[in-house]
Amino acid sequence: MELSECPEITNSDKMGPMSSLEAAGKEISLSENQELDLNLMNEEIILAEGDSQELHGWSVRTRKVARYLRGSFLNRKKQRKEEVLNLLQVLEGRTRKESARLFYEILVLKSNGIVDVKQDTAYEDVLMQKLPGWEQFCEVGSL
Repeated sequence: MELSECPEITNSDKMGPMSSLEAAGKEISLSENQELDLNLMNEEIILAEGDSQELHGWSVRTRKVARYLRGSFLNRKKQRKEEVLNLLQVLEGRTRKESARLFYEILVLKSNGIVDVKQDTAYEDVLMQKLPGWEQFCEVGSL
């Protein structure tokens, strides 16, 4: 199915296209993106799970975003790179709705001292890194 044939997704909903240089440098694997798409963004599944799926006070969606970020941080560590994620790379190829949901859950993690989100000046890259609370969060078994 072509993007233009899908009524709920328009070209304006997609994040901008990657250059070949960005594509070569993209560090988030397709399988991780697919897992996040299938598990995080399906609104009907999340609503059907309701509050019964909360674990240690964390919603299903927040835990899935944290699991996704954990994999991304581990990939950076395996590549012996600084464990800092660029929000633009995380959101690449997602719709506006998906991007908003993902960013919201990242802010939930930030407000609870799990990750730090920084943007030095307006229109610059938004960078995420783990805070000391990250390890404890992962150990609790909430992921």
